[in-house]
Amino acid sequence: MRIKLQTPSGSSIVTLPASATVGDLLSCISEQMRGQRFETKFGFPPKALRLDTLPRSKPLAELDERLDGGQLLVSLKDGGHADGDVDNGAAAEGGKSGVGTADIKAPVAKRPTLQSS
Repeated sequence: MRIKLQTPSGSSIVTLPASATVGDLLSCISEQMRGQRFETKFGFPPKALRLDTLPRSKPLAELDERLDGGQLLVSLKDGGHADGDVDNGAAAEGGKSGVGTADIKAPVAKRPTLQSS
């Protein structure tokens, strides 16, 4: 089973055996993220993939999502500080987090006003 991981530091392809479990995938992602807290998204449009809610012993082949040949978007969660808690997806599901993309306001240039003579 091959899964492309798109992380803040770049992309990589993880190869797991057909018998791989959720725990195996979480370990691979944690290694790529160097122990930082993360959240995962899958599909198009990307939707939260809550791996933390699944039993670590559950085979990946039994998931509703077909991960083999797919891509997981992995992003830092709540500043990404490592605290031993791999809570992936709470921010995407409405949980409390740091600044989200909806909270970022881009500066808007004012249009010049035309004065009629």
